[in-house]
Amino acid sequence: MLYKIKTGYGVPQVDQRDIVYICLKLRDVVGLGHPYLYTDGQANTMRTAEYTDLSNLVKLDWIAVRSLYWRDDESDRDRERKKQAEFLLKGPVPVSSFKAIYVFDEERRKEISALLAERGMSMEVRVDNEHNLYYG
Repeated sequence: MLYKIKTGYGVPQVDQRDIVYICLKLRDVVGLGHPYLYTDGQANTMRTAEYTDLSNLVKLDWIAVRSLYWRDDESDRDRERKKQAEFLLKGPVPVSSFKAIYVFDEERRKEISALLAERGMSMEVRVDNEHNLYYG
């Protein structure tokens, strides 16, 4: 989805610098007691399975999920779908559940840190220097 947002392919184009990633611990989010489900791939395909029990996390293809490569190829003809596994939560997530915020660059790190400080909040804000979340 970030690639589509970055390029404006079928969605309004937004600069990556204006997108932040909020990182949460899965067990903390589940502990909130809200209904949730997760998928083993892109949710809008018939092949994708849905789960509501964390014991099924082993069914996700973690190699595909963590891969920096998106395209299907001879080694994995289903990589693109599997890489888009989703976790969906119904209900509010308190800011206290946030573990870190990732941003595109140092300028955004300073801006987000200042916004948090203005609100009396302390949270780790990290720059994604390795471009694991953003496109370089």
